Amino acid sequence: MNVLKSVVICSALSVSSMLGGCVTTGPNGSLSQADISNLVAQAQTDAQIACGIIPVATDLAILIEGAIPAAGIAIVPTQLASQVANQVCGAVVAKQAQLAAQQKRAGFRHFVRRKSVMTVVVNGVPIRVVNP
Repeated sequence: MNVLKSVVICSALSVSSMLGGCVTTGPNGSLSQADISNLVAQAQTDAQIACGIIPVATDLAILIEGAIPAAGIAIVPTQLASQVANQVCGAVVAKQAQLAAQQKRAGFRHFVRRKSVMTVVVNGVPIRVVNP
């Protein structure tokens, strides 16, 4: 995917996410399981739109739980989901560029063939992504 196209789509997702409602973290700095499930689903949708991949839900849940702010802080769920999707997409683009450079050095003349499942690391959390 063209990098400029990804930037434009990610910017549009960020702007649209500002229009969503907000949720306040609980007394121990957490969200309900339903809120986390909704965030995971939104992040998966955003990542699929932005860069054509679908992150594995269980991996995204770990990343999202680590991104939740302290107790009593209001967050915009769609904004957090877009932020996570953008981080995952950025990691995927970087890994694909790295694979392309390795193949070029090895003498391959074709573009990187997209793997059906790839693992990238975002904020120390391994995230498996699937190319639909």
